[in-house]
Amino acid sequence: MNLVPMVPNRIEHFPLTYLLLVALFQMTLLIDVLLVQLTIRLLIQEKALPLQLARNALEKGPFFTPKIYIILK
Repeated sequence: MNLVPMVPNRIEHFPLTYLLLVALFQMTLLIDVLLVQLTIRLLIQEKALPLQLARNALEKGPFFTPKIYIILK
């Protein structure tokens, strides 16, 4: 009688290509967020973006930034 439970190999359930795609997607999101923050900071330095709007964008994150692009157009 075997009392040790069988532990499935988790790598078989998640192929390496899937894990690489997930990692690539997460890196893409991180780069997007960093680029948005850099753009906002550069616009603040150039006085092209009102400071209060920039603060709101930096606090609320990347989902707030489309409003900034609409205002700048």
